[in-house]
Amino acid sequence: MDSAMAGDTWLGRLRTARQLKAAGAYAATAAATRSALHEAEREGGRDALACAECLFDLGDVERLLGRHDESERLLRRALAIFERRLGTTHGRVGYCMACLALTLSELGRRAEALEVGKRALAALESAQPRDELLLAIALNALGLLHEQGEEFHRAEAFHLRALRIREERLGPDHRVVATSLANLGNLYRLMGRPAEGLARLERAHGIREACLPPQHPELGLGCNKLATTLCALGRHALAEPLFRRAQAIEETLGETAALACALNNLAYCLASQHRSREALPLYQRALDIRERVLGPRHPLVAQSLNNLATAFEHLGRPTEAIALHERALTIKRATLGPNHSSVATSLNNLGQLWTQRDDPERARAHFALALRTAEAAVGPLHPDVGIYSYNLARACARWGPLEDAEALYLRAIEIDRRAYGPDHALVASDMRSLALLYRVLGRDEEAVELERVLRHCMPREQA
Repeated sequence: MDSAMAGDTWLGRLRTARQLKAAGAYAATAAATRSALHEAEREGGRDALACAECLFDLGDVERLLGRHDESERLLRRALAIFERRLGTTHGRVGYCMACLALTLSELGRRAEALEVGKRALAALESAQPRDELLLAIALNALGLLHEQGEEFHRAEAFHLRALRIREERLGPDHRVVATSLANLGNLYRLMGRPAEGLARLERAHGIREACLPPQHPELGLGCNKLATTLCALGRHALAEPLFRRAQAIEETLGETAALACALNNLAYCLASQHRSREALPLYQRALDIRERVLGPRHPLVAQSLNNLATAFEHLGRPTEAIALHERALTIKRATLGPNHSSVATSLNNLGQLWTQRDDPERARAHFALALRTAEAAVGPLHPDVGIYSYNLARACARWGPLEDAEALYLRAIEIDRRAYGPDHALVASDMRSLALLYRVLGRDEEAVELERVLRHCMPREQA
């Protein structure tokens, strides 16, 4: 068959679609894949393997475009054909299930996604011949799913295994290796190890810059993750242009969940630089997109509500802020469970607002519950636990009991030293607050000793 004839078959059209996908032209990919699907159905019928291949590719690109309901429908149809035609342990079946797991995760159905992801891994591990690169896709999906459930050590094991396979099979500078590096780097940030994460994210970014066109969507996602980790390290000025680049890339794909993420994170970066008025419309747009794309009770909608509330708080609109934080907390508890770090974030934010309103009982209760929730979610040494210990300590220093404040400040110092090193500004702020408490308690010698090491330290940004 000559090249002109081959290009007009379903396979020729699908190859064209895959070339478009590799270049990051997802909308054009979807159109080309639909054309291939139409031709495959015409040539072989709706139950042919050719149809399954086209359905699978189309379902995956719909996921990348943020159209997750359509992605699920297409992937399930492809999976049914693959299973009927190839059996339940074929590599193609496992690959399709791994992509379906990611789609279900985006739809907020984590338990279902995790079950499908485990089935994908089992199918790919037992497939003959075994395809290690397809296996890495399932491992990557399971890493992301365990990360979403804050099962961080399990997530790390899956991501490390996927990275090893990809580096061995593809070499250290392949774009798929960059995906694993970025996922691992982002995970380390969530685990409270942002410096470790930064090194992997910077390596991933360098690989992508070298092998992808400048407007490729994978670069947008990479910029977003790298900038988020820079923010976690307090390097907001370096993060801002990366967030703006991520936004510009995502804008080319339409109003998707990925664009909402970029907008939300840019807004957070601006708010962290005391630019809440600039952040507010970005937060509002991110919320509007997420409610429309994901539905009103999705965890990412709750995240947007939380951040919008914080902007209102900084702009002196506490009544609106409290209402939004309460709505966010309700969604998080319903979708994530009571012992999730995001629940702790909302409780802490409400504690801050009740502190501003000089309501000691509500403030202390929310800070204490935030601390207990974070301990259950991420462990006793996570940096978030240090933040909530510090905030509860301030409440106790203000309203009592003072002896509780001392123990909580000491705990915050220990956690922040472990996470950031002894000379970090957060450690200095913890120690400064403890020194003030010692002055109030008449323990001047201990206060002087703490003050001696604080001469060159910067103040903590309010948590």
